[in-house]
Amino acid sequence: MAKKTPNWKKLENDVAKQFRRLGYRTKISHMIYFRADGKKLWSEIDVYGYKWFGLRKMYVECKAYKRKLIPLKEIAKFKMVLIQNKIPVSKALFVYKGKEPTDRCNHVGIEIISFDELKRVVGRAVWKKRLFWLGLIAVGGSYYFQEIKELVNRWVPVLQNLIEKLF
Repeated sequence: MAKKTPNWKKLENDVAKQFRRLGYRTKISHMIYFRADGKKLWSEIDVYGYKWFGLRKMYVECKAYKRKLIPLKEIAKFKMVLIQNKIPVSKALFVYKGKEPTDRCNHVGIEIISFDELKRVVGRAVWKKRLFWLGLIAVGGSYYFQEIKELVNRWVPVLQNLIEKLF
């Protein structure tokens, strides 16, 4: 009998998939370290996403709670990991599944979003990107269509004359 994937692991995989849809490369359970008092200390980031050769980075903490509210200490812990590793809070995202975090969590400075909302936002962004490229192709296609039409109009009489002379 196959083992069932834990909820938190499934959430991490699903969040990484959403970031891949946006063009990010992702790492799950990414380990980073910092030095404190001459010691090497390790921290884990649930989902690390990067694109454009690492110029754009995102650090995501994922929490899946079924029964209770997500406590403030979970978000504060994530913020401390960011601070210790000199990661700007603007590059961080806290994704949860289940009950919403407490009201105090909104004042920590980290963007907090439910997984369902993340899926909705990513879906909209992907469709905007597709429509942009579709529009660009349509504009480019109409330009080349005009070029081909002019070329055909120019050569059709020449070819007709040639056919008349041969037959």
